[in-house]
Parts: sequence; structure tokens; C-alpha cells
Amino acid sequence: MQCVIIDDEAGAIEVLARYIERTPVLSLAATFRDPGEALTFLIANNPDIVFIDIEMPGINGLELARLLHKKPIQVVFCTAYPQYAAKSYDLEATDYLLKPVPYERFLQTILKIQNQHKSLSPDSINSSEKSGTIFIKNGSEIFRLELNKVQYLKKDGHYIVFKLENGEELSRMSMADVLEALPNDNFCRIHKSYVVAMAKIDTISRHSVLVRGHKLPLGESYRKAFLEKIEFSGN
Repeated sequence: MQCVIIDDEAGAIEVLARYIERTPVLSLAATFRDPGEALTFLIANNPDIVFIDIEMPGINGLELARLLHKKPIQVVFCTAYPQYAAKSYDLEATDYLLKPVPYERFLQTILKIQNQHKSLSPDSINSSEKSGTIFIKNGSEIFRLELNKVQYLKKDGHYIVFKLENGEELSRMSMADVLEALPNDNFCRIHKSYVVAMAKIDTISRHSVLVRGHKLPLGESYRKAFLEKIEFSGN
């Protein structure tokens, strides 16, 4: 995703530029210390994400975001001042980051955008329906996960374990987040702690689902919706 940084402080630009360089799914399109020059660039171009400081000379960040509200751009405010947070969300900002911004917090924002991006752009890199992939965070890195290799998912504390054909991957995220990222037609929740890939199911019994040799529990409250999703023949 293409990014633009707008901040009147060179040091703040350098920090975000380093974060963008460390993150494989991002690339830096431009940086600006003058919000007026940035506005001219953004009128003519459509980057995916704009990181905007708030207190700047001339046009402040809130005014700049207001001028961009019709553009298909994810606006992320980066500021040292918490008092503007409410106003930022009135402008439908994607996120509000307080300086100094830790890299882990920066990655949370990028994951949020990745999980939303498919609904904002049909050609998105994170469009599971088209590319068969999602991006997930593992430690300090974001990596691409091929959905056709996923057999099932298991919630383990604050983490989701993605069980794959040749191993597993771990990501700190909620079940709600992962369900939002997955294509609904290809995956189904069968238990409060389990989601299965429909194409990987071997057999189904009253209280369990066998997925590539792994016996998983079928929760009572999930059984009806799960069975309605299954197409089968016979008695």
C-alpha cells in the first residue's frame, strides 16, 4: 500500500519512514513538511494511507483531513496531543496515534487497514475473494497467509493458531478480527475456539468435526448454522 507522511518535524517523518520501510506491505510514496504542498499532491494522487500530524503551520491536520474527506484515502493522525482524538473520529479517521509511536502500535493500525481494505477496494491486495490471502501479524512482522493452506484455526488465549498443511502460524488477534478477515463462504465457526476451512472437512458427527485427521469439537450453539452451510446428499 502506498503511504504519504505529512509532518512539519523532520524527525517525526524519519520515524514513520523507517516503520514503512520495515513493513513489507507498505511503500513510501512521498513526504511533506508543508501541508499546502501535500494537499496539492493529494488532490492529484490517491495513496492508500496518509499519516498526518495535527499541529502544523498554515493548514492544520484536521483541516487538511476535512479537505480530503471525499478522497478514497485512509487517514491516520500522528500527534503528540490527545485532545484532538474526538474531532479526528468525527472526520472518520482510521486511527489516532500518539507520539512517540511504538512500532507495535503502528502495526496494529496497518493490520486494521488490511482487514478493512477488501471492503473499500475490490482490487485490494488483501481481498481474500480475489487473491486467496490475508495478512497477519506474527511478532513484529506482517506476513502473507495463503488461505488454501489453512485447515482450521484455534483460539489459544490472546492468540489465534492457524493450522496449516505443513505446520502452523501464530498471531495475536481476536476471534472477531480473524472472522472479519476470512471469506465467509470458505470458513465457518464450529465452536467458540475453532473455525474450520470448509474444503478441509473429512467427516461430521453430532459433537465433532474431523478436519484432515484432527477431531475438533462442534459446539451446540454453532451446530445449526454450521449444518445449514453444509451441502450434502442422502439421509
